[in-house]
Amino acid sequence: MFRVAVAGLVLVNIGCAAVQDTPTPFNRWGDVLPVDEPYRAPIAAAVRSVPNPETAVLARYAGDTTLRLDLAGLAGETPVTVDVDTRLAGIDNGPAARRAHAFAKGFPGKTTVLVAEIPNIHETSATMTLWVWDARAWACWLPGKVEYITLARDRDEWHVAGVDVKEGMSLAQTDCE
Repeated sequence: MFRVAVAGLVLVNIGCAAVQDTPTPFNRWGDVLPVDEPYRAPIAAAVRSVPNPETAVLARYAGDTTLRLDLAGLAGETPVTVDVDTRLAGIDNGPAARRAHAFAKGFPGKTTVLVAEIPNIHETSATMTLWVWDARAWACWLPGKVEYITLARDRDEWHVAGVDVKEGMSLAQTDCE
């Protein structure tokens, strides 16, 4: 009987670990590196450029299966709130009908979720994508826009040189019909 109970706990723990490793923009998965140069400064410049940064929450992780960065190190360096406790992952995994409410409760006064991509860096320029989601309407879909940002480096300082915005984007959820 004891072996059955232990085996059951092992299966539950394995199942939970597998669920947490499911790639989403908001949770930790794969190999993750702390944000550092050469990526830190361009990401910080792009995040600082968003309108009303005081109402934004930056997802803790950026990147894909080839490179994934932990952006927690940007907390306090930019005017946006960084989701250092990965509360966005819990909201994303919660009931679809309660996501907007859970966001408002978890991040009072905030309205926007930012998801950064890894910048493509050249000697004096960089390009990157910043997803800007309207968390007030978060349910089965997370509506928003994408900003394609061009950055320029001048005397080791990065600044936004241009932004191409595409409205009407949505982050698809897998748990909705």
